[in-house]
Amino acid sequence: MTLFGIALLAMASAQEPETEVYRDEILNLAFSHPKAWRIKKRDSRQTIFEIPIAGTEDKASLEIIRSSFRGEQDIWQTIQLRSNELNKNTVIRQWDQSLLDAPVLMTQVELNDKGRRMTRLTGLHYTRTPVKLLFNLEVLSAKFEETQYIFNQSLESLRTIDGTNFSTENPDTPAATGKPVPVAPRRTVDDGKVKPGSGIRLKNEMESVVGPLKSLVKFRDGWTAEANEKGLVFSSKKIAGNVTVEPGTPLDTSPASVLRVKAGESLASFSRVSRREDHDSEPNDAGAIATWVWRRGEGPEGPRLTLDAVVVNGDRFLYLHYLGTDPKKFDSEQNAVSELLRQITIEVAP
Repeated sequence: MTLFGIALLAMASAQEPETEVYRDEILNLAFSHPKAWRIKKRDSRQTIFEIPIAGTEDKASLEIIRSSFRGEQDIWQTIQLRSNELNKNTVIRQWDQSLLDAPVLMTQVELNDKGRRMTRLTGLHYTRTPVKLLFNLEVLSAKFEETQYIFNQSLESLRTIDGTNFSTENPDTPAATGKPVPVAPRRTVDDGKVKPGSGIRLKNEMESVVGPLKSLVKFRDGWTAEANEKGLVFSSKKIAGNVTVEPGTPLDTSPASVLRVKAGESLASFSRVSRREDHDSEPNDAGAIATWVWRRGEGPEGPRLTLDAVVVNGDRFLYLHYLGTDPKKFDSEQNAVSELLRQITIEVAP
């Protein structure tokens, strides 16, 4: 090779950003991404990246989530459409694109975040697997196209860790129990916090009436429910108090309005808030859309922990509330109630 050719090769190499590989053994997926991406959070359920944007101090956010959704493709897209409409977001478009022999169900929306116009791209890799790749890319709308281009380059590098391809999910057949078809199931080692596929088989249910509509509230094992005048009261050995659950329908009032009012009432009970955690429109393991606010702090009667949440499924939703007063149990109680929140839904009664 000539000196000129070597120089060109060196220049090309210098222009290519350094990359790292992200791996998720549970999803059986890996992809390459620029080394400048920083992992802000990683736990047994999700990974959150901060992505720098050239020419600004603002950063894009990329969430990689393990989803157990197994319903029809149209149901998923309808959930995305309705939940964004309820949250007053503008749906730009919905489409699907093929990746590793399975479709990615995409939704692009615009939203207002404290006066800033943001764009969010949500994609569910609709694979026949116990858990599926779900991502949320959120960035300033003015920087969306260039950020999407960079993200697409990483998405194109997506591959299975074991080298197999996927097939498309089929809800009319028994759920997959291991690796993607046609490969035989493999043993997966995890930290025990995630049980792939368990979230979609909710055996416990209670009938509830929402106006003229009969509904079934389905929930995870380890909880009992009793009816009261407003809805249901959930109890568990893992918490000292009860979780109150009130069913509703967007035909009467929007879930976003209910959450705003109820969360405001909870806030008024605090004299000081020391910690707040918000999650906006995240699919739970039962295929519903959950939005919630956790708060910790002090009230007139001492320490308090509160949850206000809505879980939306089609034309029905649930409002959940919890109050804890023992600071020694705040962590364990929040974890226990969060497990319920991840595995609860409301459906049409047969």
